[in-house]
Amino acid sequence: MTDLGRRVLVALAVLAVLLVGYLLLPFAEALLMAAVLASTLSPTFERLARRLRGKRTVAGALVVAGVVLIVVLPVVVTTLTAAQQAEDAFSDRAQLSNRGA
Repeated sequence: MTDLGRRVLVALAVLAVLLVGYLLLPFAEALLMAAVLASTLSPTFERLARRLRGKRTVAGALVVAGVVLIVVLPVVVTTLTAAQQAEDAFSDRAQLSNRGA
């Protein structure tokens, strides 16, 4: 391969890496959160897999279920509660404006 061919190949490789980075940019926060959760929960997963005699699929499912219960469920409940309170506040305001009209 010639020197020019190597330079073109390196330039194309750098361009490909930059484009992949650009594509992943919108997902950076989610990927960072996933990396933090994976590194944090890895010891728990390994310990659970040992207790389940090497059944890693079952251990993984239990860890995911635990994350859903501990992280996702409270967020959903909080969001639903806030939505209900906002609906109540707006319906009270509508009733007050109807009385005044």
